[in-house]
Amino acid sequence: MIAAVREDLDAGDRCAALVAGSDRARDLLALAAAHDVRAWMIEALRACPEFGGVPDDHLVEHARAVAAQVHIRSTLARLAPRLVRSGVRWAVIGGPVLAERIHGHPSMRTYTDLEILVDRRDLATALEVLGDHGFTEPDDRWAELDRIGAGAIPLGPGPCPAVLRWSLLATPAERRSFAIDTDVVLDRARIVDVDGCRVPTPDPVDTLLVLVLRAGLGGANKLIWLKDIDQAVRNQPFDRAEVDRRASELHVRAMTDVVLARVGAVLGAPVGGTSRLAATTSVVDQLPRPQIALTEGLYSGLWVSSVRVSARDTIRSGADQLRAAGARLWSAVPGSGVPGGHGVGDERLARSRYLANVAAGRHG
Repeated sequence: MIAAVREDLDAGDRCAALVAGSDRARDLLALAAAHDVRAWMIEALRACPEFGGVPDDHLVEHARAVAAQVHIRSTLARLAPRLVRSGVRWAVIGGPVLAERIHGHPSMRTYTDLEILVDRRDLATALEVLGDHGFTEPDDRWAELDRIGAGAIPLGPGPCPAVLRWSLLATPAERRSFAIDTDVVLDRARIVDVDGCRVPTPDPVDTLLVLVLRAGLGGANKLIWLKDIDQAVRNQPFDRAEVDRRASELHVRAMTDVVLARVGAVLGAPVGGTSRLAATTSVVDQLPRPQIALTEGLYSGLWVSSVRVSARDTIRSGADQLRAAGARLWSAVPGSGVPGGHGVGDERLARSRYLANVAAGRHG
């Protein structure tokens, strides 16, 4: 499967690798779909006569995904001017920008939602703007979002699936571990063109570090996460010294070293590096870890958990989750009196409390 997404292989070597892996196109496509790289596998199979073409059902599924992306991009084009007029500080994260500006063609990088990052102090205004545009709020989840200090709000049915973020990190434990300041990311944002719509998005270095962070926190066990980083390195300005400097400031240097080393090893990306990168990779590779094979042990994941958070924050994260679970159970008990446990009025209070806590910086 990795052969389908490597750019340093010619058509003959790619086809030989695919045939050696499996003689069934459906098996390869199922594996590629699980790792969100079906578009590359479709292109690779089309160039391989041994497979006799691509099954129609996979072509249909991919066409549906691309059509959904067209709708998301058109939604962004209508929404962007409203956000600008509102005075909200915002940026598009991933999705349309990732597909068109990093991968270079929207059909090769599929996505399912619109993800917007805003200044925490503008969160309430951003919700109003999105509400006026047809997006719906999670009316039955405000108490839970406040309890766990969620860094993002999943929006309900609307013009398209969407997530409104005030932080690039999901939980207070992650925000204690990494010094990623939304204000700074928004200050450095650049303006890019997405299908004729000009939108702000993080600058090239921040974009790369966001991709590294998401891959690392997720265990880096999906090939699409590595491919995103590979394309960011190849298709936008890449200054390894600046990446390392900024990663150190954000407390993600160890993660950055390891993830970039893996992207270079698996996909052949020109990631550069230093002796520190080699040392970090060597140490991590010697740690016992669960094996999550993409192909025959070529790549394994979950190693990054050894370098991502301290033991203290791991314990805090577990405690946060236990408190949230206990609160959810208690709120289901009649007469418990837990705000948000019953009724629209309680959830409205929980919404106000959550927005006030975020604006005041009480959720980290």
